[in-house]
Amino acid sequence: MSRKAVASYQYNAAIKEAAEQDLQYLAKSEIEKRVREKRKQMEEAAKSLDFIVAAQLRDEITILKKQLK
Repeated sequence: MSRKAVASYQYNAAIKEAAEQDLQYLAKSEIEKRVREKRKQMEEAAKSLDFIVAAQLRDEITILKKQLK
């Protein structure tokens, strides 16, 4: 990974962490909707061979599913 890619990944991770805090206020149906949207985006990224984005979306889906429990 290049230096720019690493910095971008770290920045995205910080944004994701901040967004996690907002999830506790969402309704279950809204979280389920976001999971469906993220899964669709993940599949599109994988089809276009953008596996880094697909992996990031997979991680976001995991976080959303944890909020459903």
